[in-house]
Amino acid sequence: TSQRLEVRSGNYEFHTNYAYFEKQVRVDQFADGQPQGYLTCSDMQVFFSSTNSLDSIRARGGVAIVQGENRFDAGEAVYGATNGVLELIRSPAWQSGERSGKGDDIRVDTEKQEMLVRGNAEM
Repeated sequence: TSQRLEVRSGNYEFHTNYAYFEKQVRVDQFADGQPQGYLTCSDMQVFFSSTNSLDSIRARGGVAIVQGENRFDAGEAVYGATNGVLELIRSPAWQSGERSGKGDDIRVDTEKQEMLVRGNAEM
């Protein structure tokens, strides 16, 4: 499938192997031209490897990640492209349909489709 991301923000900067977006950041994901999900936050840093491939993403400030009926909210989210792990901190919570939960730290292995909630975990 053809994958595409659109990033909108009030300001952005591009550097060698690094991009910074701030002020009402919104990232929309598309597959074959159809919307798949989105991320919103206050600011976002994107790091690239020396081969210009995605290395990691750090989103901060009112982070919301939505795909279909699944949603994550947190004060900060870090995604590592090399291992496919999404870490959510600062009051993270999740929702999938009518199911929901929260904890001190949420770690999602996107490749294995597993989630670990640590500290004051509720479901």
